[in-house]
Order: sequence, then structure tokens, then C-alpha cells
Amino acid sequence: MNSDLARLVVVEAFRACDALRGLLQPLKEDLSEAEYRKYLLAIGSCVAQIGDSVLERVYADVPGLEESVKANIEKSGRAF
Repeated sequence: MNSDLARLVVVEAFRACDALRGLLQPLKEDLSEAEYRKYLLAIGSCVAQIGDSVLERVYADVPGLEESVKANIEKSGRAF
């Protein structure tokens, strides 16, 4: 995988996780605690799956990418 495509995969994986996390507050405000917990666990599972299935794979395919992403996040709060 070329580095431009790898960066795109990382950005979109982060974006998907952010979108899912963005649902938590509206869900918490609208649902009962029991209902909210079900969504919280489901969304957490999805975010973990994106990390395990997408990010770990692209990091394995592109040496040094994970370190670059971590350094950028520490520096600017963004992957790229």
C-alpha cells in the first residue's frame, strides 16, 4: 500500500470513530441509562473493531506509519 492511501485509511478510520463517539452525548440525553449503556457498549465495540481490523492492518502494511501518527497526535492533536 502506498503512503498516500495508507494516510487516507487512517484519516477515515479516525473519522468513523469520531462520528460514532459523537452519537454518545445525544443518546445519553435521550435514552434511559439501561438503553444508553447498550449503545455505549455497541459503539465501543465498533470503535475497537476499527482499531483492530483497519488501523492495525494498515500500520502493519506501512512501517513507521503508526509512529508518525502518534507523533502527529501528540504534536497537533491530529493524525496528519
